[in-house]
Amino acid sequence: MSNLPSVVGDGVKKGNRGSPPEARPRMLSRRRFLRAAAGIGGFLLAGCGAGGPAGGGRNGVSTAGGAPGFRPGDLAGLVLSTSMGVAGQTLLVDLGELRVLGAVNFAAARSGCRPHHFTMIPTEDPHAGFYGLQTCNASHEAFILEYVPRDQADPRLGGEFRIRANLTERYGVKANHHAVLKPDRSLWAVSDDRHDLLTFISTREPYEPLRAWRWLWDEGRKVSTPVEVRRGQDGRYRIPTPEQPFGPHRCDFGAWTPDGRWFVEGHRSTGVLWVVDGNTLDVVHALQTAEGGAVEPVDPADIRRGVRPGGRTTITHGAGVTNDSRYLLVNDVKGNATVVFDIADPDPRRWREHKRIRWPGEGVYPYSLQFSPDGSKALVSLRAYDLYKPGVGATAVVDARTFEVIRICELPGFLDARGIAVTPDGRYFIQAYSGWDTSGGGHVVWSLDTLEPVLRLPTGVGVNEAVLVQTSKITHGC
Repeated sequence: MSNLPSVVGDGVKKGNRGSPPEARPRMLSRRRFLRAAAGIGGFLLAGCGAGGPAGGGRNGVSTAGGAPGFRPGDLAGLVLSTSMGVAGQTLLVDLGELRVLGAVNFAAARSGCRPHHFTMIPTEDPHAGFYGLQTCNASHEAFILEYVPRDQADPRLGGEFRIRANLTERYGVKANHHAVLKPDRSLWAVSDDRHDLLTFISTREPYEPLRAWRWLWDEGRKVSTPVEVRRGQDGRYRIPTPEQPFGPHRCDFGAWTPDGRWFVEGHRSTGVLWVVDGNTLDVVHALQTAEGGAVEPVDPADIRRGVRPGGRTTITHGAGVTNDSRYLLVNDVKGNATVVFDIADPDPRRWREHKRIRWPGEGVYPYSLQFSPDGSKALVSLRAYDLYKPGVGATAVVDARTFEVIRICELPGFLDARGIAVTPDGRYFIQAYSGWDTSGGGHVVWSLDTLEPVLRLPTGVGVNEAVLVQTSKITHGC
C-alpha cells in the first residue's frame, strides 16, 4: 500500500470496508433533517457573533493548523455558494464577514428541489449582484437564481437571493447534476442522470436551450446511442420519465477545455466519455475511462450511430482540463485512480491515455476535480477516504505538470469530501464535506501554501459543493 504524506498523519489504518457512500441509503430521516437544520442554525449564529460549534474560534468559527499569516480578512470580497440537498436550500455566505447573505428555500417555492449544483456567472464584485443556474435532485428542475443587493453603495446591508426563472416550467428542461459554464460565459452544459440528458442552455435572457442530446441504450445490441432531442412547436421538450431512478448511462458531469473548443460529457455507469464540438455542439467522439477498456463504434464514420462500451467499464465522476487545454483528468472510481488523457491533438480520435494517478486504500472514490488559478496544481476530493482511514475526509493535491501526488490533506471528523473551490489569488482552497450520518459536515478552508486547514465553517450536514462567485476559474460542484 502506498505511504503518501498527509497533513494530519501518515499511519494507515484499515476498517469500515463497506460500500462507498453512494451505495448507502439516502432517505431523509428525521435525524438527518434535524442535523442539517442545526448546522444551518449554527452557521447563522456564528455569522452573527452569537456563538457556534464547540471548539471556539473567532465568531464561533474554529481555526486549525495554525497556518502562518491567515486572517479571515484574506477572504474579503468572496462569496461562497453551497447547495444543501437535505435542507432543500442554497446558501450564500460572505466569507469576508463570515455571515449568511441569503438563502433560497425551495420548499417555500412549492418545489421538490433538493438543490445539487449552482453555477454562477463569475463577477469581480459579487456584492453588486449576480445570477446563475441551479440544478435539482428529486424534481429534476433547472432554476435561474439571482442575488440582488439592497444598496450597491453599501454591501453591508445585504440583499435578496431569489428564484428568477424556472426553466423546467418554461422549456421542459430536465436537470439534476452538473451545470458547467463555457469559458466564454455564453452557455451552460447541464446533465441529468435519470433521463440520460445533456442540454446546452444560453446564459442570456430568456435562457433558451440551444441543443440537447439524450443517450439511449439498446440492451440486445449493447449499444449506446446519442439522439438529438428537439422541442415542440410550443418551445418545450417532451421527455418521458423512466421508471428507474437512474438511467443506464447516468449522464452526470462534464468539463470544457479552457479554450472552449471541446466539451467532454461523462457517463457515470459506463465510464464512456463523449466529446462534443464546442462550436457546433455536435457529438463527435467517445472514449473509455476504464483501464484497458475501449469503445467500438457502430459506424467509425459517424459516432452518432452509437458505440459498444466494451467488456471493461467503470464508474466515473468528476473531470477537469489543465489550463493549457493539453490534458483531461477524469476520476475512475472502480479503478481507484484519476486518469490523465493527452488531448492536445486537434482530432479527438487521436486522444490517448497519458497516465494514471493511483490512490491508496480500497474504495477511495475520487470525486471532484479543480485546478489552482495558475494551473500548477490539481485538487481531487477523495469522497470515501474513510475506507482507508475511518473518520477522515481528504483532498489530494497533485502537481498538474508531472501528475505526481504532492500530498493528501486529511481532516479527521470531516467526512465525504465533495466539491472544491479555489480562491482567485490561489492562496486557499475550500473543500465541502457532506458529513452524511455524522456531525462532520461543512466547509473547510485550506492553505495552498502550507496545505493545512485554517478555517472551519459549520454550514451543516449534506452540503454538496463549494462554489465561489468572485473567480475567473469556473468551479465544479460534484
